[in-house]
Amino acid sequence: AAMAKSVVDALSASKEGAAGAAEAGAAGGACPNCGHALPAGAKFCPECGAKTSQNKTCPKCGAEASADAKFCPQCGERLE
Repeated sequence: AAMAKSVVDALSASKEGAAGAAEAGAAGGACPNCGHALPAGAKFCPECGAKTSQNKTCPKCGAEASADAKFCPQCGERLE
């Protein structure tokens, strides 16, 4: 009986862990490289290390700009 209870507890914990991963994925999306669920605000995938955004980061002010932007939308710095 104790063995059955520990199996049930393990299955329950597994389901809770999967729900937590699904919530993280819903909050942060999925890695464009490997598909791993991302925590909200992640800049790099914790699974494969890939950058999670194709956006550019301004070297002067740190603002994000679209991948095709030539200039920073915040400070006007030229982006490469």
